[in-house]
Parts: sequence; C-alpha cells; structure tokens
Amino acid sequence: MNLQKSEEDFSPTTMYDDYAIDESLFHWQSQGRTTDNSATGMSYIKQVELNKK
Repeated sequence: MNLQKSEEDFSPTTMYDDYAIDESLFHWQSQGRTTDNSATGMSYIKQVELNKK
C-alpha cells in the first residue's frame, strides 16, 4: 500500500485518509459509496479468496 499520496499521482477522489493506528491496526477509508455488501465491498473483503493484490 502507498501512504504517500500526492495530487500529482492521485486524483482528489482517491486521496483517502489512511494511516497506521498501531502495529496491528490500520485506519482505512474506502470510496464513499462502498458498502460491505456491494460488489466493490465484497471484492475488498474477499481479496485473498479472489487472489486480488
């Protein structure tokens, strides 16, 4: 993952506020309209099963 986001490399809609909380917990923002049961949400939840990287 890339936490160093610049306007040069990322669009304003992908400049999420992602950061480590501690060694085992990460704060991650998704698209504003993504829900856990949407196709996009499910692809995130099942990323290992779907072999997504």
